Amino acid sequence: MCKLGHKFSEEFKQKISLANKGHIAWNKGKSVSEQLKQRISLTLKNKHLSSWNKGKCWSKEHKQKISLTKRGRHLSTSEETKLKISLAMKGGIRNHHIDCDHSK
Repeated sequence: MCKLGHKFSEEFKQKISLANKGHIAWNKGKSVSEQLKQRISLTLKNKHLSSWNKGKCWSKEHKQKISLTKRGRHLSTSEETKLKISLAMKGGIRNHHIDCDHSK
């Protein structure tokens, strides 16, 4: 509805308040079971512990591959790629032809 850090004027707040008067909440009168309350409680308590990769087991070989990939990302740029990046940043990639050997 608004950008982070944006402050609403008092007039606008009053306008919203008046527009919402008389509306019944969607969950009014609905009861929440004890089981659901416990599930919500556990979820909120463990929120910082859950992760997309929780419980995943990787072999040492796979961990090493991940490590090498992350380590070498910025180091393994070839001179040809650096030239392409440079030309693209200068806006000249369309005007310059770079000889590439795609047979590799």
